Amino acid sequence: MIRTPVIFDQLAAPRLFLTTVIPVRNGARFIQQTLDSVAAQVRLPDRLVVLDNASDDGTSDIVKEFMSANPALYVTPLRCHSDIGMVANFNEALEYASETDCLHILPADDLLAPRFYAELAAASAGATNVEVHNVAIGAEPGTLKLFDEGTSSS
Repeated sequence: MIRTPVIFDQLAAPRLFLTTVIPVRNGARFIQQTLDSVAAQVRLPDRLVVLDNASDDGTSDIVKEFMSANPALYVTPLRCHSDIGMVANFNEALEYASETDCLHILPADDLLAPRFYAELAAASAGATNVEVHNVAIGAEPGTLKLFDEGTSSS
């Protein structure tokens, strides 16, 4: 898979730069709903990357249609020409960590509550490391787990 690195001026950014990466293989039956849940966010991600692992079920066509319908989102679709496997695709998603303040890996069959990114950004303010655990649709605020220099808080 060929990635085009994107360099962002972190000092000029007035807010947390958030990248969402969706690894997917043959996700046509659910990718539209996942993408729609990203587009419905109160606070949109700054970059959305879709890593299509050689899908042959129309997934890439759905992503292209989504991009046309949502020009306000910065979407980078990347497609493997042969199946590299789920683990390798998720590892590829992790490669974006160095290009962003916050990396969110979104499985292609998951949905987000409309305030997920807004609450993530608010909870992340001032933290050196943020880890999100078991955040569910409809979760109450305060369910994010923050780890700041080895100290856990809820």
